[in-house]
Amino acid sequence: MLKVQDGCPGGCAYCIVPRVRPDVRSVSPDDVVRQAEALAAEGFREIVLCGIHLGLYGCDLAPIPNNHRKIGRPRDLPVAARKAGAPRLVTLLERLLAVDGLGRLRLSSLSPAEVDDALLRLMAAEPRRLCPHLHLSLQSGDDEVLARMGRPYTHRDFLRTAARVREALDEPALTTDVLVGFPDESEEAFENTLRTCREAGFSRMHVFPFSPRPGTRAAEMPGRVPPKAVRERCRRAAELGDDLAAAYRRRLVGRDEQMAVESVRRDGSAEGLAARYVRVMVRGLLPPGAGRRDLVPVRLTGVAGDAMEARGEA
Repeated sequence: MLKVQDGCPGGCAYCIVPRVRPDVRSVSPDDVVRQAEALAAEGFREIVLCGIHLGLYGCDLAPIPNNHRKIGRPRDLPVAARKAGAPRLVTLLERLLAVDGLGRLRLSSLSPAEVDDALLRLMAAEPRRLCPHLHLSLQSGDDEVLARMGRPYTHRDFLRTAARVREALDEPALTTDVLVGFPDESEEAFENTLRTCREAGFSRMHVFPFSPRPGTRAAEMPGRVPPKAVRERCRRAAELGDDLAAAYRRRLVGRDEQMAVESVRRDGSAEGLAARYVRVMVRGLLPPGAGRRDLVPVRLTGVAGDAMEARGEA
């Protein structure tokens, strides 16, 4: 994990971060590259770029007017920053891909509006070294709930982004967060969320219940959903997430993948994570000398519960 950005000037009603860390702060590209080189020299083959609002990386590294309070909405920041010559996330990725010894890169999380054509072109050109996996936080699939949350998109905006990702990449993994039980979330609104999740076809869903954070707008909102209803909706959303994840794993059977080895057992079997963010169990032998942290080629042969079975490929 390599943190390259901190702070968020967003306006999500349930989140306290914009009140305590509103200013975007990015690590300079040169410093990021130096840290990545050091990690690669220590034997780490996969680096996950992290940030509070990763898509805003670099927006503070140019002389744009004051800060986000003069720019406007967070999604306006990248445009103003690019005009001022600020480094972009995709430019940082291009530099990191040139680091000797680094096997692959993964992005931690992005807002749907930050998945631009330049990023998708780079991911399509580097399918083995830039993981075909994007974590896009949906939170809700109902437009009224999204508006109350302060999220800067509609469910159709989100689905258009998901479609663009699928058009550009080969069987990409789309993972997400779903917040259940936001104030005044009706049963119809929750059903809209389930429908949006089905259409998006997520490979993994992180489902969690709304909990009020002191100091946030949502903590003072009326219309609190009864705990029993929240628990039931969480169960239903989690079941849908399991079904979608299982369907995604089935589509991967027969594919060649690259696994980051996380553990090797005495019998020669191994466990790790594929580029498409699925858990993999290798029953056969790994390539000679392969061990923890290595990236090894595998053939996905079947589904085993929440993981996939594979065999090592020469």
